[in-house]
Amino acid sequence: MKTNLNKLKDGLFASFVLVMVALVIAVIAIGVNKADDNYSSTVMVSGDNVTFKNPLDNCEVIKDFSAEKLQFNSTLKQWEAHKAIDLKANVGDSVYAIASGKVTKIDTTHLWGTVIVVKHDNGFESCYSSLSKDVKVSVGDKVTRGQKLGAVENSAKCECEQDVHLHFELIKDGKKIDPNLYFAFGQK
Repeated sequence: MKTNLNKLKDGLFASFVLVMVALVIAVIAIGVNKADDNYSSTVMVSGDNVTFKNPLDNCEVIKDFSAEKLQFNSTLKQWEAHKAIDLKANVGDSVYAIASGKVTKIDTTHLWGTVIVVKHDNGFESCYSSLSKDVKVSVGDKVTRGQKLGAVENSAKCECEQDVHLHFELIKDGKKIDPNLYFAFGQK
């Protein structure tokens, strides 16, 4: 006959196992699933099925998102948070809208080059930096998922010592979030 202490330990262990199984099932259920082509990811957002297309045809991360852990910026010679993902590219590679939405900003600055911001449903915005000045959209344009916005150029002077890349930010309800939560990018 087991003592009360052993029964308590067995009960706690069984509860722990059930919680772990539930977590694994939850992660699988909300995980990133491949959609209709090799460059899309489907996720559930606020109960609605939202399909994001990767912003480039081939997405290999060369500098990952980091909201808290500092990363070294070799161009600026400083440690900083990197609330974006830098995706390896070639000059001239097409950049696509991740989802349907409305172009809310196009700007060219010395630090970030040409930048396009698109507002999407469910509080999402996408921001694409280090683009060529020859963009294919205008502020106020409605765009569709997969529509070409412009092309990559090594125009972001604050990251110019890195390989050519697209600096991609995902924003939810005004806050920069980790795109890895919604995309299955290849890692370096």
